[in-house]
Amino acid sequence: EDYHDLIRLLAVAALAAEVTCEAMGQLQNLGIGDGFSTAMWALFVPRGSLYGCGIVPLVLTPDYSQHQLNGSSIASYLGRSHHGYKVGSVIELGQMRARLREVDFAVSSCGPGVEEPLARLTRLVRDSSLDVVEFFERLEARGVIGDVMYRFLDKSGAEVPFEEITGDLTALDLDALRGEGPKPLVYATPVSELASIADRGVSLVHTHHVNRAPILHTALSAKRSPYSFVVITRGIAEALLALEPVESAPETVEHADGGAPGRGRPRKMTRKKATRKKGKGGRSVA
Repeated sequence: EDYHDLIRLLAVAALAAEVTCEAMGQLQNLGIGDGFSTAMWALFVPRGSLYGCGIVPLVLTPDYSQHQLNGSSIASYLGRSHHGYKVGSVIELGQMRARLREVDFAVSSCGPGVEEPLARLTRLVRDSSLDVVEFFERLEARGVIGDVMYRFLDKSGAEVPFEEITGDLTALDLDALRGEGPKPLVYATPVSELASIADRGVSLVHTHHVNRAPILHTALSAKRSPYSFVVITRGIAEALLALEPVESAPETVEHADGGAPGRGRPRKMTRKKATRKKGKGGRSVA
């Protein structure tokens, strides 16, 4: 079972990387989330395929936690591995708000509201002073079904605040970050900002495990969905359809292990070579 789970993870990551490369032939700025799945996705992005792109982390961890799997580290890895292809990945924190507004392709993450030994949320809580079991009991008591980039949602899609966990990356206070007072474990991009990226470009989530279906279903049903493109397995697609029809489905649903039915007409993407349209005028990937 663990072997099959790993195969699904790698297959989904490879397909998500292919989608990213196709889209980034026409887009300019790539936003990077965090977690093991996103780190695997980065390994499948071919050298040279992000020519001229700017890479922006969508997640910032103030402390030295999850270092190899946080958004800043993955963005730095892509910058190094694409050295010589005019890829920019060094960003001053004071510029973060402006750079986030320029992102037109986001690779984000979602997770269930339950403890998983290797999940990014469990690892983050484990690195803190919080008790892992008590924390997930609190999530359950408050009706949380999962998170989108550390933004906790209930079944209706309403955000349930956990300020000791999540700060707002779009309102990052540098003085507070440098100060001695308590800080959240992670600064993350809001769900509304991911929805804005989806409106002007592409907001992609890729996941292989069926227990992500409830949070993915809630996010896709939102009035302004944070996702415009998903890469999932047949099992997740079947679980989504079993819950209830999704009102605001993504434009396409890709599958790494078979052709389960998806909603909407799949996008047809064509790769451009080394040319790039800058700004909002080059955002179409249809």
